[in-house]
Amino acid sequence: MMGNHAMLSSIAGVESGIPVLNGSYANYRIYETKDGRFMVLGALEYKFWSVCQAVGEKQWLNDFPNQLKRPEIHADIERLFRARDFQDWIKIGKQYDCCLFPVLEISEVLKDDYVNDRDLVHILDGQSFVQTSHHSLTKSNRIAKLNEHADLLSQDPKV
Repeated sequence: MMGNHAMLSSIAGVESGIPVLNGSYANYRIYETKDGRFMVLGALEYKFWSVCQAVGEKQWLNDFPNQLKRPEIHADIERLFRARDFQDWIKIGKQYDCCLFPVLEISEVLKDDYVNDRDLVHILDGQSFVQTSHHSLTKSNRIAKLNEHADLLSQDPKV
């Protein structure tokens, strides 16, 4: 994704990245909950904006996505997220197809069903880590060691 932001910057002179992905739209942001935790809303498509129905705000479905940049919509949604706690939002995210996910603490990530169902937690030298992409493994399908490829990075700054 970072490559797309860099391309947009070089072509259009937009320094803050792709507008719909940089937090300037209410449907693609991180929101604080009542108990000080955070949820990520990534409802880029209309069908995922169903979170509006889940929380009884069907009027937000009108004029999608044009209204999503309006400051009053941002403020309304911020208030809405602060009115419920983290666990309530997790339940809503699971119940509705709305691309709503919790921002987890590291201890929670290591126990998370999504992460564990996909066998993404690995232990190397007694330390747990979460595989975040297929690039975490080498071509021989073994876990790369810390700094194993650091020499490649120092040789070619474009790598």
